[in-house]
This record gives sequence, C-alpha cells and structure tokens, in this order.
Amino acid sequence: MNINIPDEKIIYLNPHISDFTYCPLSFRFARRRALKKYEYLDQIFLNNLYFLDSKSSTSLPNMIYKNIFSFLLKPIRHIERKCWEKINNRKLKSLDKNILHNFRIFIFGYKSSKDILDFLIKNNYKNTLYIHLSHYHTFSIEKKYFDKLNIKLCFDNDISKHYYFKKKFPYYHQELNVLPFQIKDRFFVENIKNEDLRISRIAASGTYHKFPPNTIDIKYKEFSTLHPIRLAVALKNFKLKHFIDIMSEYKSSSLLSLLGGQRKYMALDIVKLYQNSSHSFVGAEGTGAIAIGTLESMAAGCIPIISREESRGLLFDIKDADLNFYKDENELFQKILYFELDKKFFGSKNNVMAAKNYLKDNLINNAKKVLDI
Repeated sequence: MNINIPDEKIIYLNPHISDFTYCPLSFRFARRRALKKYEYLDQIFLNNLYFLDSKSSTSLPNMIYKNIFSFLLKPIRHIERKCWEKINNRKLKSLDKNILHNFRIFIFGYKSSKDILDFLIKNNYKNTLYIHLSHYHTFSIEKKYFDKLNIKLCFDNDISKHYYFKKKFPYYHQELNVLPFQIKDRFFVENIKNEDLRISRIAASGTYHKFPPNTIDIKYKEFSTLHPIRLAVALKNFKLKHFIDIMSEYKSSSLLSLLGGQRKYMALDIVKLYQNSSHSFVGAEGTGAIAIGTLESMAAGCIPIISREESRGLLFDIKDADLNFYKDENELFQKILYFELDKKFFGSKNNVMAAKNYLKDNLINNAKKVLDI
C-alpha cells in the first residue's frame, strides 16, 4: 500500500532510537531481533522521517552511552543515523527550527528526552504533538509540557481509567488515542475446520520480572515487576496437565540477561502452541497495557483469559469475541485450577475475525483517523 502524505502534514521524529518500527543500529550489533510492533507506521510516514539531535537520540544502551567521552557523542550519533539509513533503506531529515512550524509531530515517548520538549517550547511550537506511551513506565511528562504544548497521548488500548496511567499523567485530561501494535500474519489460522480438534488446555506465555523492591514502581508482594498478574501466576507454580506454562523470567535487569532471556523465549514455536490450544493466558502489564500475545493467541483461534480492564479500547466489540474474563487474581487461580476440559473445541472463528483488526492495512486506516491524515 502506497500512501502519499503532503510534507507539511505530519512527521515521525527520531524513529531510529528504538525498534518500534525499524531496526536500530544497536540491535544489529547485538544480534537482537527488532520486534517492530508498530511496523505499519512505516507506510504512514514513509518519506516523513526526521531527527532532532539531542543527548537521547541514540539507540545505544545508557550503560554504554554514559561511559563515552562527551566530545565523541555527537559524531557517534551522526554515524549511527547514517548506518541506520542503510540498514532500513530510509532517509532521515534534520528537523530545523525554521521549518518546525510546518509540521505536526509524532514520537514515541520511550527514550525521548525532555530536550525535545524544551526545544519545542523554546521555538514556540503550537501544532499538535502526538506522543505514544509504549513503555511509559520508563518516563514521565511534567505539567509544564502539558500546559505549554498541544500534546495528544496515544496507546495500544484505552488505559485512561487505569490507576497507573492517572498516577503518571495526572495533568492529561484529553481523550487517549488508540494506536495499537500489529499482529503478524504467521499467527493467523487460515481456516478453522470442524475436524481439526485442539487440545483442551491453557497456553500461558509472556515474560515477567521479579526484581528487588523499588527497581520498577509497580509491585507485587515484595517484588518490583512490570507484569504483576503474570508474576502472581508464576509464584503459584501450577503443576497441571492442562496448564502449559512457558512464561519466562528475566532474572536480572542487566542487558546480557535481558538479551539472553529474550532469545530463549523467542526461540519457542509459540504459533504452533497457540494453534493447538483451546485457551491462552498472557497477563496484561501493570500499566494496563494488553499483551500483544493475547491478541496473537486470538489470531490463532484461542480463547484468552483476561481482565475486563485490559479489554477497554480494543479495535473490536468485545461482545463479538469469545473471551474468558476474571475479576481478580483469586478468580484467575480458580479458573486455572478448575479448568473445564472441552474435547470438541475446534478454535474460535470469532476471535480470528476480531484479531484481523490488528493486521497491517486495518491499522493503517486506524492510524489515518487517529492522526487526522
């Protein structure tokens, strides 16, 4: 799909610093697979990719970046951008203050420093600034920026009523725009047939942390964790034939541990597991974010076990999908312990149809509405 967007319309700022849409240089060096959860945005911003050089405009991990001599940082960022352009076959343009007012801007808040917001205020920027909140547990936005800039927040699902969102952004009172991740084609069941029986079981997947207190400001019992409900299930250590637990713990916050844990988890044939299971459990983040695995399992025909909270703001009517809701962790534990076996389950056609809203072309259409293109 080729979408032509006038240059003065909207731009994507600093797309090279993370793997949300493209492959960062640091990922190539680390032989780490770029997830590209929002890869469809490439079709929206194809020729409208810009950079604003600042101390945070790099994909290098902070533990490495902070140990580099300051006089080398700017040339390193320049080399990184040039390499990124070759890796991704895309061109980055410099955002100059003289052309700033011709554009509306889209950025991911993750790894974007306050330098960018200060630059916009200094230059009296009045157009809309869209900030996507993926990984929003890692950053905050001060009141002065909401007061002086026309900020519109975006996220995967509607978390506007979630306590953690209210805690992080108490000064944001506008609508939260839903701009979700993309489900890859490989997860979708092409045709659910009545002779293709599935194993009646729960496939539990996803990663979780079990860090010391105060590592992350989301907690479960005495631990810090981004995924409290996953950790709750992991700590129960269920040993049940119908509960296939492939959840993976990040045992440390170190870079090497994170990379090792990710590689081990990514090596699993999770598509096959989903497509041969009747139900799934991929618990939401403590931020309220629905897990991409929940929707991937739906694409594979599973019935996900989820909370009501994470089902807000999805791209389909939940009444048209087959969902198994729990209200708290105790009810979740009961659903796992006393899971009802169904020997005649062939897969949920309703869920496959619902998940198709997260395919590339549908997400492009949604983005065009959200970003007023």
